[in-house]
Amino acid sequence: MTSAGAMGGGVSSAIARALGAGDVAAARRLVVHALVIASAMGVAFTLLILFFGIKMYGLLGGRGEILQHALAYSNTLFAGAIVVWIANTLSSVLRGSGNMMLPALALIGAAVVHVPLSAALVLGLGRCPGSASPAPASPTSAPSALPRSSWVHPLRRSSPLRPGAATSGSRPGCSTTS
Repeated sequence: MTSAGAMGGGVSSAIARALGAGDVAAARRLVVHALVIASAMGVAFTLLILFFGIKMYGLLGGRGEILQHALAYSNTLFAGAIVVWIANTLSSVLRGSGNMMLPALALIGAAVVHVPLSAALVLGLGRCPGSASPAPASPTSAPSALPRSSWVHPLRRSSPLRPGAATSGSRPGCSTTS
């Protein structure tokens, strides 16, 4: 959960500082930078597991069929790492802008989807049998991939945090002169 913890805290505080200083242009630049870093980290996590997963799980004692199941599960799980990184980063952008409710509701919504979907994939549902792997890993990133409000809100046209050509103006009610 590095994307929501260390990175998320940094993004939230940087956005809050820029907006608190009345520098909307800096806040917009920070959103772009945060999304670039989140994308790079998501890809890095995916590649790390794809290329070194078998060695890491082998060092942990994984062998034979167990190792193959672990790889199938983690490859499915980490294939969606970029989605989770971007979702958590955009939630942090909103928190930094002072909107705590929308990211919290988006996270609750993701959990409402994740928990029953995981149970259905692991244990089965009705006549459909459960699965040992890799299907149960997909609900981890699937709820993040839904067009969550925390993704859409900072990107809408009227948002002062919308990435793009930064304006030199400030937030209404804030002065940029010293």
